[in-house]
Amino acid sequence: MRVMTLLLLSSFSLLTLTMVSAGTTLAQAPAPRPSSAASPVQAPAPAPGATFSPVPQDPVSYLPVIPGGRGFGMSTRAGRGGTVYRVTNNKSSGAGSFRACAAASGPRVCIFEVSGYIDISPELWIYNPYLTIAGQTAPSPGITLRGGKLVIATSDVLVQHIRVRVGDGAGSDPEDRDALTIDGYRGSPSNPIKNIVVDHCSFSWSIDEVMSAWWYTDQITLSNNIFAQPLHRSLHPKGPHGFGVLLGYAPGSISILYNIMAHNVDRSPNSRAKYFAMLNNTAYNWTSYATRMTGEEELATAPPATNSSVIGNMYIPGPDTNLERLPIEVSNPNSATKVYVSDNGGFRQSSDPMSMVAWNSGLKESQASYSAPSGTIPQGIVAASPDQAHDFVLVHGGARPKDRDSVDIRVINEIKKRAGTIINCVSADGSDRCQKNGGGWPSMPVNRITHTLPANPGGDDDGNGYTNLEEWLHQKAAALE
Repeated sequence: MRVMTLLLLSSFSLLTLTMVSAGTTLAQAPAPRPSSAASPVQAPAPAPGATFSPVPQDPVSYLPVIPGGRGFGMSTRAGRGGTVYRVTNNKSSGAGSFRACAAASGPRVCIFEVSGYIDISPELWIYNPYLTIAGQTAPSPGITLRGGKLVIATSDVLVQHIRVRVGDGAGSDPEDRDALTIDGYRGSPSNPIKNIVVDHCSFSWSIDEVMSAWWYTDQITLSNNIFAQPLHRSLHPKGPHGFGVLLGYAPGSISILYNIMAHNVDRSPNSRAKYFAMLNNTAYNWTSYATRMTGEEELATAPPATNSSVIGNMYIPGPDTNLERLPIEVSNPNSATKVYVSDNGGFRQSSDPMSMVAWNSGLKESQASYSAPSGTIPQGIVAASPDQAHDFVLVHGGARPKDRDSVDIRVINEIKKRAGTIINCVSADGSDRCQKNGGGWPSMPVNRITHTLPANPGGDDDGNGYTNLEEWLHQKAAALE
């Protein structure tokens, strides 16, 4: 057990950072600066390729699939050394389509030589492992998937710099119309779907949750993404359903790091995972609760114990937020559940980190942990202060942050101005319901490029463990982040 405090002097302030490891009691960082929470400033620009996190990370014993990356599942090889598939058109299927790459077998990398919308309705399922989806290779303005959800139902997958904006037109079943689903139904307790990293992507305009991970999943990291603007009063048969991120019953570990969750009625996120790490995210404009740790009420047996660490996040109320409630809720009725809450900033912050938590389980004395429960902190991760993380994600979060579409620009600006609202429709249609809308489908022109790959894409000329193709992909990503 150890705590290491680093002092970094930036042009803005003296920032206190804390080294975290499993079972560690975190030192309290200074209270977030009120001026930063009210008027976010731009974080200092990291060196190229260092935009995974706002602060230097501790060494790890594996080669992270993203340079400098940390989190559960980051040791995946994804499509390393595999076949390169060139996505050359915007068709839903067929030769040169994104679906053709996603459906192929064996290690593979999808690179994009076209930009614009790709209609994936009703859904696009990924069943075969060892896949890298490199959205950073698309020419400006990038790739936006629409019409249905993207489903990852296999192991060892890396997804970067893709937008998924589902919409309220024709498409998949509205009752299950997420933007992203990690589906472990084909897994098992002994062989779960695992080693999945989704980084620098943007998800919105879903009708069920924006994102969900369900059934037998393990070793998942969601990092540097935007999960925003689900359609609340839309087509869902259960009625209003504008929910954010649902992490369902899982036998393993899920980490969400440096994400933006905005204009979600609830579930920013709702975690039922056995091991859950939530570090350095920003949640904005929820209604009743933002983050929940709940039980698994759909199982026939008693809910399992869960272990969670919620550290260094920023909670910012918006126009739709119920100010009578706290931002974090614990309602898992299993007394063996452990929840560690430390150094979170914003709404209802005080010197007592637990003051931001509603213990609706009635079991605070047994469930409140004053050190990170074993298994909840990914190897080598260093948590920033909530202020620094908040400033960072506003600059570097989402798909193609240096080439954002109008939807992401709007969300970021609404967070800065404490404006905007939970929406019901993609576009205005003259009805009262659709007065709350997402501004309509942004312009997404079809541009083309022909990529010249490294001479020996599967080789490792500098011997650092990454293939020459991966290093080319890393450069493409760094140029956008």
